[in-house]
Amino acid sequence: MVSIVRRSLLLSLSLLLSVACGSPRAEAPEPPPNPPPAPPPAPAFDVHEWGLIDVLANGLIEVAAGPGLERGVPGGQGPMGYGKPVLYFHLAAESPEMDLSAEVLLGDMFQVAEHYPPGTLSPDRRTLRWNVHLARGACSGERTYPDAASPACRLTSDGYCETAELAHYETADASCLRVDDAEWPLLFYRGSSPRDEVADATRLPLQVRVDDSGAIELIRSPRASATIGRVWHLQDKHVRALVDWPAPGASAQVPSIEAPADPRALMRAELESHGLTSDEIGAFGRAWFDELFGPAPQATADTPSTGERVLDGAGRGGGEVGVGYLGLVGRGRSGSPGQPDNVLLYWLPGEELDSVARLSFEPTPREVHRATLVRVYLGS
Repeated sequence: MVSIVRRSLLLSLSLLLSVACGSPRAEAPEPPPNPPPAPPPAPAFDVHEWGLIDVLANGLIEVAAGPGLERGVPGGQGPMGYGKPVLYFHLAAESPEMDLSAEVLLGDMFQVAEHYPPGTLSPDRRTLRWNVHLARGACSGERTYPDAASPACRLTSDGYCETAELAHYETADASCLRVDDAEWPLLFYRGSSPRDEVADATRLPLQVRVDDSGAIELIRSPRASATIGRVWHLQDKHVRALVDWPAPGASAQVPSIEAPADPRALMRAELESHGLTSDEIGAFGRAWFDELFGPAPQATADTPSTGERVLDGAGRGGGEVGVGYLGLVGRGRSGSPGQPDNVLLYWLPGEELDSVARLSFEPTPREVHRATLVRVYLGS
């Protein structure tokens, strides 16, 4: 009996040992794989643009950036155009430098009259393309733009030149653009209608009717485009009225009383609402404020300067506008200095801009801000 018990114990012990020795060991877990490296930040940039469209007394359209050289007197004697416009690029702080393409397709009523720096122009002169390298920070070194005696100015199709003014519209906050082997802080193009064609002002969202008594009626198209700012009536460079836009498809009368306003401050605020930077607003002011509103009052301790600099003969900023008259080249769109002005101003809604000039970029920018002022001549 004892031997039987002993054999049973030995058998149980051997079984236990065989099970223990034959069991697989629990392996340690694999360490987690290293996370993949973070991708580099995607290129990111913004584009800002300003310009001006003129609707002449006979309903023709002209688009321009600044007053220009050898400009015709409003009233249909010269070709039409789109001006300036000037494009500024802003590279995002986290973005690497990048290559991009910028393309302008003008509406079928326009052709490219001039542009700078040189790009690729289609045979029908409606499509313009630049290939650029966008670098961080402002351009360094001096730049030389064509002057009035250069072929770039003398050979324009309509006999007037804005390229010679471009140094006036440089800003300190734009990123630098390398085009071929040169660096520039902006891109510029100007559209003009062929001399034998008429650009139809009915394409614009606001039509203007003036009766024999001089009463002004605004008729808005049915398109419900979002608007910024109000409609201005200027006479002899004084603000006569500031009118809210009529509802889509409706009309409104422009009052005949003078509106008390600081026009430069109001227009700066409207430009800011379009998303332009302070430097870009200053460039627009250098181009247009004196022509629209007359010379600025003297800057004093109570009325400090707003950064609209007087331009010296070399085309660079020289002092403040309060020191003297803004010295832009050319006579401007208003003809002789004594000619009275009677105009309406309004900002072209963003949804309407593509019918005048469509912008496209590769890669796509984060944001595009465009401020295009329409000036309608009402006659004296």
